[in-house]
Amino acid sequence: MVNKMNIYIVDDEAIALDVLEIKIKKIVKFTPVTIKKFINPIEVLNEIKKGAAVDAVFLDIEMPGLNGIDLAEEIKEVNAEIDIVFLTAYNEYAVKAFELYALDYLLKPVKSERLQKTLDRVIAKKVMRNNVEPAEIYVKFMRRFEIIYKKTTSLNWKTYKVKELCAYFFNQQGVFLDKEKIIDDIWPDVNYEKAKVNFYTCISYLRKMFREIGMPEMLQKNGNGYIMKLTFSSDLEELYTLLIKLKKNLNCTEEDCYKLVSLYPGEYMEENDYLWMRDRQNQIRAEYLAILENLAEKQADDNKELAIFLLNKAIELNPFREKYYQCLLQLYTLLKRKTEGLNIFKQLETILQEEFHIPPSVETLELVKVLRSL
Repeated sequence: MVNKMNIYIVDDEAIALDVLEIKIKKIVKFTPVTIKKFINPIEVLNEIKKGAAVDAVFLDIEMPGLNGIDLAEEIKEVNAEIDIVFLTAYNEYAVKAFELYALDYLLKPVKSERLQKTLDRVIAKKVMRNNVEPAEIYVKFMRRFEIIYKKTTSLNWKTYKVKELCAYFFNQQGVFLDKEKIIDDIWPDVNYEKAKVNFYTCISYLRKMFREIGMPEMLQKNGNGYIMKLTFSSDLEELYTLLIKLKKNLNCTEEDCYKLVSLYPGEYMEENDYLWMRDRQNQIRAEYLAILENLAEKQADDNKELAIFLLNKAIELNPFREKYYQCLLQLYTLLKRKTEGLNIFKQLETILQEEFHIPPSVETLELVKVLRSL
């Protein structure tokens, strides 16, 4: 059920505005409708920028000054929820119109039967928007970027770049991001004009995807910038909650230690390998490893097996830090587990030789000498 429809009509011919208004009112006679008519496209854009509640805009394409195609792009940037219906006497604009995700494309003179189908679609979309309940979402950042809604359903991505753009916004959630910077980060090797088209296409897909799960306002535009405002939970939030707890007090439970490892199944968006997230990835790893190292040192006296478990995780993330191997050699020596100690030494020796063409340090060799004497 639709309580009220708000429709704008834009055409540089006053007669055309009046004719279309009469036809619309005849067709939607059982639905309250407010129709505003404009000859000047700039006036329409200004009203929408001020936050006017509009369900659909019927746009003539051939207008002096700002034509319908350009106006539609501007409108979609401000509010992607507004349905665009193009009006023209020519078929040549059809492809461009649907590239902009117009709801429909009507040839002049507009036939009532055809207009009926268009208005049915406008009404159907409004009903759907009103009835969709917002879905709770859970975001996975560690190892692979993924969005889960309704607890078990993964969001499907239209294209690889749509997913990357979404990840980009989630990476800096709540921050206004400059359009030019986004384009440069995500399409660094693409011609600017083509990259800009790709950007707007991906923005439209993103808004459509989130609208379908009840989150139509996930992206907001302000000037040349965009901001994502969503309430969500994530594995990264869980990880940082635990890291903050452990920074304050290393006297944690064994369960906390195992949970810390399980919350880091891989690097931050490791499988996606986006160039723009490398700094964040390195920052998260560094903070995590600092806590992991301190915990292992703390557990070395009371729970050597747990310390070994934590150190092996540290080596998995940074196999070039010799200190981790030295701590393991000391633990294996205390536990008289000679074979495991020599295996970890061999692992270090191989990595240092293959990557840096250097031998282990004198300190490490002394620890191995003690281990071998067992």
